Amino acid sequence: MKLLLALCCALITSAFAFQNAPGPQSSGAIVRGKVIQDPGGQPIRKAAVRLMVGPSPFTATTDDEGKFAFADVNPGRYQVSVEHPGFVETSSARKSFVSVEAGKDVAELVLLMQPAGVITGKVLDRDGDPIKGVRVTAIGLKSPRSIGSNHQGSETTNDLGEFRISDLAPGPYEVSATSSAEPPQSKETKKQDGRIVYATTYYPGTIEKGQATSVEVQPGNETPISFGLLTTRVYRVTGRVVGMPAAGMGRLMLTSHEGEVASQGSELGGDGAFTLTDLLPGSYQAQLITFTFDGGKPSAKIVRLAPRIELDHDLVGVRLQAEPAVLVRGKFRMDRGSNPEWGKLNVTLIPIGDNTSQVFESPFDRPIVSGVNSDGSFELKDAPTGPHLLVVGSSSNNLRDYFTKAVEINGHDVTDSGFEVQPGTFLDVIISANGAKIEGVVTDVKGDPIPDATVLTIPANEHRLRPDLYEQEKTNANGHFSLPGLNPGEYSVLAFEDLEEDFRQPTFLKSYEGMSEKVQLGEGDRKSVALKVIPAQSGTQ
Repeated sequence: MKLLLALCCALITSAFAFQNAPGPQSSGAIVRGKVIQDPGGQPIRKAAVRLMVGPSPFTATTDDEGKFAFADVNPGRYQVSVEHPGFVETSSARKSFVSVEAGKDVAELVLLMQPAGVITGKVLDRDGDPIKGVRVTAIGLKSPRSIGSNHQGSETTNDLGEFRISDLAPGPYEVSATSSAEPPQSKETKKQDGRIVYATTYYPGTIEKGQATSVEVQPGNETPISFGLLTTRVYRVTGRVVGMPAAGMGRLMLTSHEGEVASQGSELGGDGAFTLTDLLPGSYQAQLITFTFDGGKPSAKIVRLAPRIELDHDLVGVRLQAEPAVLVRGKFRMDRGSNPEWGKLNVTLIPIGDNTSQVFESPFDRPIVSGVNSDGSFELKDAPTGPHLLVVGSSSNNLRDYFTKAVEINGHDVTDSGFEVQPGTFLDVIISANGAKIEGVVTDVKGDPIPDATVLTIPANEHRLRPDLYEQEKTNANGHFSLPGLNPGEYSVLAFEDLEEDFRQPTFLKSYEGMSEKVQLGEGDRKSVALKVIPAQSGTQ
């Protein structure tokens, strides 16, 4: 088959000699297009255009007029991308796909690119002297879920402390600096606990990530910045874990209040002994990850340890106790009407921050999922203690109008606030078939319907913890969307041409202030809205 494909590609006419054809069938269509600069419309030559066909893309290179072509393209829907040094692609996800019908050529596919931006600057020490070998990293704040190289970059400072991060897409970036070098240790600092190290420093000069200031990258421009690399004292913790679960390989990990991994961990000795080094001052939750082989299959189990580690000096002889896993039980009931097929539902126990202000995203605080029995009962096994949310899901389209009305413990509703998992936890889950619904049409500035746009609902502040209230739906070919089974309350509804951002971030709505539609829903309400699509990269700062 590979030989046949190679022979067919060799027979393509010279008019398409600059391309790789994605198919040997002569009945395939021709896909033509051009790559131009936005704004301005100037053609971009030598741009690499890719047509994604399975794991190996087919490529074409634009000529002096910015034109490209693919021959013998079989029917189907393909993703198209373009790259050129010094430029970034600006076409949205909707425009980055091309549908090919049998016997019908695709002409004048237009791919837009704009000049990339650059972040330049210097990294200095506390005396104002340049530091060599510092790794400076820029991560796009508007596209944290994107895997595209244009949304992040890093460079190492030279002997003058200078760095230059190029080929960045326009938008705000978080810039940080790290160094493995050892700063000077004075005699005075050596007398104290711990040691002095260079801390990961965020622009404009803070070790607190939440206090960082974003750097705005403009298309085609260089953004100069300079900041100092800060030092901090780090500490050492030694001790033992007692009350460990069944024998197996164990590793101790620490997470911060925000759920970020603070330590790469320590292998436990045979007596549960551990050593952790280079820890920043702060409060940490210790967790033990054990790896066993049940029936020849690897299995991982996470156990929380008590007490929390409060660190502002070296700690020696710390004793950590494994907290027992908890069985969380519960049962569903309807607010009114007949019961649905309970077996079509599932429940997920999601850990939240200790101050119940955010959902953890730590890889060591994984949600626990369970099915629901035919009588509406469920059990969530091996649940760690601590604050959690319960989220209800369904595998049936017949239950799309249903919503979670309440999750109660001893008559107290904890649906939004979350609850402490502890021995004996029993949840009374009430659902309703009378969910609200939002539907409508998404159009562009000309009033034309937009297919494949992403419609998003964001709940009011008091419900922001609940992941089940963030609904997404794609518009159909006529730009229409429908979002059933919504909880009562207020929502901000937005439509995006290309949604790449993390919409659960507190600053997300602020970026699109004035672009959303506010919808207030009561139980069973049906509301229609007309949405204007938000073009790619149009968020305001």
